[in-house]
Amino acid sequence: MYETGSGGTTIDVCAVTPEYAELDSSAWVGVAIALCANSVIPIALNAQKLAHKHNTQEDGKQTRPMTQLPLWWVGITTMIAGESLNFLAYGYAPASIVAPIGATSVFVNGIITTTVMKEPFTCRSGIGLVLIACGVVTLVTAIPPSGIELNSELLSRTILPSPRAWGYVLGVGIFVLSWRHFVVPKYKDKHVLVYLMLCSVISSVTVVACRAFMSISTDVLETGGLDQLASPVPFAALSLVIVTAIWSTFYLNKAMILYRNSEVVPVYFTSFTLASIGAGALVYRCVTSMLPRQRT
Repeated sequence: MYETGSGGTTIDVCAVTPEYAELDSSAWVGVAIALCANSVIPIALNAQKLAHKHNTQEDGKQTRPMTQLPLWWVGITTMIAGESLNFLAYGYAPASIVAPIGATSVFVNGIITTTVMKEPFTCRSGIGLVLIACGVVTLVTAIPPSGIELNSELLSRTILPSPRAWGYVLGVGIFVLSWRHFVVPKYKDKHVLVYLMLCSVISSVTVVACRAFMSISTDVLETGGLDQLASPVPFAALSLVIVTAIWSTFYLNKAMILYRNSEVVPVYFTSFTLASIGAGALVYRCVTSMLPRQRT
């Protein structure tokens, strides 16, 4: 719950109305966009991985900086296109729905790494992909939609000043600095999760900022409420999206240089989904939309 206005009106930004509501047409648009986006992203990731593979010497060192590799640029451009679609999906559906749909990328990646990258595919991998597909269907159909749309006024007056939002930002900052200083130097070559934890936590900031920016943008396009653009909130959110997206991509590429994509993508999906849903729960209180409400 958030308190807003002089009258002390209480608003739950993730309230569900009515109880056990089904996904509306707007949320299904977000689901469709997210499915398309997460089918494109693994193609981009494997193009980058292939570029790193061809650029790696026998001693493990890179021949040239990755920014000088044409295939890497093809991959990063395709990834930008896929992530742009993913960001658009956040304007139509909450993070608690969009983030789990990232499992689609794990499924597509499993096909690409086996057929194109020639990485081993085990029975356990096949079972995992089937379970992922079942999990996506369950999550999309079970999670109720948000009852209140985000806008510049709600964000600036109730959400951003909240101790939860500032606590989340502070927590991310402390975690990233501590993880880079104490964990990365010792364990980066030993476990795929080391770089991916940094990537996922930073990406959770991207998700939170993207949810705000795309919700405002979608509302402006649908209603013509250009007065929302007078607020610095959408522009600050867009800047945060760009900075954190580039930052997290750097660590994702670090992981792909050291490990196979059949390891990187599933682990990244898991850590990213947990971080994104956790961020949404803290900042937007989206998890409260899944709790049964008592009638008074």
